[in-house]
Amino acid sequence: MSVFIKGFQVFLLGLFVITISACSSAPKEDEDYKGIYDAETTSDYSLEVPPDLVSPSISNALVIPGIANSGARFSEYSNSSQASGSSSVLPRSTSGARFVRDGGVFWLEIKASPDEIWQQVRAFFTGLGFNFVTESPVNGVLETNWLEKRSEVPTGWLSAMIGKLFSSGLMDKYRIRLERTDKDNTTLLFITHQGLQERSTGDSFSETELVIKWLPRESDPDLEAEMLQRFLVFRGIAKAQAKQIVSKEKTTERAKLVKDGDNNYTIEVNEIFPRTWRRISIALDRMGLVVEDRNRSKGIYYIKTTEGFVQGDHHEPGWFESLFASKSEQLKIAQFQLKVDDLDNITRITILNDAEEQDKSKTGLFILEELKAHL
Repeated sequence: MSVFIKGFQVFLLGLFVITISACSSAPKEDEDYKGIYDAETTSDYSLEVPPDLVSPSISNALVIPGIANSGARFSEYSNSSQASGSSSVLPRSTSGARFVRDGGVFWLEIKASPDEIWQQVRAFFTGLGFNFVTESPVNGVLETNWLEKRSEVPTGWLSAMIGKLFSSGLMDKYRIRLERTDKDNTTLLFITHQGLQERSTGDSFSETELVIKWLPRESDPDLEAEMLQRFLVFRGIAKAQAKQIVSKEKTTERAKLVKDGDNNYTIEVNEIFPRTWRRISIALDRMGLVVEDRNRSKGIYYIKTTEGFVQGDHHEPGWFESLFASKSEQLKIAQFQLKVDDLDNITRITILNDAEEQDKSKTGLFILEELKAHL
């Protein structure tokens, strides 16, 4: 046997061992999770993300002191807090959390103060590799940066060496919202997901016209439920028990698009106003629309579309296009009012323009169609 053939066989054997090592070195605790991220990938795509989808508004005045900046387990976070003299975080517990579902919206009801949950949520997402572009303790809102989703990319030692050669073409970010309740020491935790997908636009046969863009993709309720489940594990609940708490029951349709004799469209939701109001908040987060203000007493959301929303590949041409006289009309960046009316056991949603008249534009109707789908 020649030296060349022998060397080649050794090379193949070594490559085989490396490949097996790579496949077997994936963390067992994360093998069934969809939300796996690599913090090192965010800088590679920062210039490609549509600017309206990221609005940094963080300041040192908003940061709560004593937050653990590392560690993916509650025990590590708790030890870090104790070392720094903090005693406000709940001790390790396997109780005090309830998963609540209302239609397509779900959240955790946790027996703890908002201050405690705020710190724990912040440490949890930091441990996953995220940073925060928005932190508003007054409003109970946190928003992460964009990170590449790596669960569909080869993992292990081999990928650590040549990981830059692989890309999933998917990016995720999360918006976290805390709400106080009328119950003592109880906090509601909402986590909503937004996603981007890398797509080519222009002529695929022309190098000069081919453009790669990050465009919005549908929000993933499974990822939202997974993050709630993993947060419970972070707080000390066993993984099997956390999975049982965050159940995924099938839901029935509660919202429908209604057209009157003047070709005006509204959404009718078969539930009372308070529940619909809360579900609209989550739906707008999932859709990636900007909520500039809201007035619950008047039942109005002041919203604005973004560049990513109007440019995203949201739907396939079909019956929806037939709603408009001009098929060439494009979605536009504009401001709208979302009017929510209480009709006893039914809630009606209407979209208004700047003149506070019922909007009939393609953009307004498309917002209603997307909102209906999320409700």
